[in-house]
Amino acid sequence: MKPYDLTTYDGKTVDWLTRAALEETAARLGYDLTIFQGSYNAGSEAVKASAGTHDGGGAVDLAPWDWENKVRELRRTGFAAWHREAIPGVWGEHIHAELVGNRLASPSAKAQWAEYLRGENGLANHGPDTGPRDFVNNRFHWRKGTHRISRARTLLQQALLALSTGIRGYQVSKSRQALREATKNLPVSS
Repeated sequence: MKPYDLTTYDGKTVDWLTRAALEETAARLGYDLTIFQGSYNAGSEAVKASAGTHDGGGAVDLAPWDWENKVRELRRTGFAAWHREAIPGVWGEHIHAELVGNRLASPSAKAQWAEYLRGENGLANHGPDTGPRDFVNNRFHWRKGTHRISRARTLLQQALLALSTGIRGYQVSKSRQALREATKNLPVSS
């Protein structure tokens, strides 16, 4: 897997770079993130309110609960992230985040990065950024092994599912094979 290969997080399409950044954020928060909208949604009717920010890589909209902590930790990871209040008929309350530096981000997303760096809210009104500014210069970097850990986690989850349903007809040999595949993908300790 490479940083810009497509995968999913919480059932939504993202690239491995964005997934690794979301996983790092979730680990610090202590819970998985719920995604309302992922990346690579060019031409979708459902994303017109996003003004093209979700057309490329690095863009996610997240569930708003615990938004203060999520915005802070997303920014610590390297996302330009804002809490968005609901606008009736346009969008519901959510957290909008863009992974700064994602090479496949849309032009609209890249424009939001510039607004984030200038202390703006990333909206058409160019209002002030009301989120924490401590981590504005943080950037997420793909680390060798990160994608292997993500892939291994996915394979282990498949293996555990196969084992847990083995009583209902899945062959134990499939579970063993899945565990062997997961083991091969774990990084070597140094």
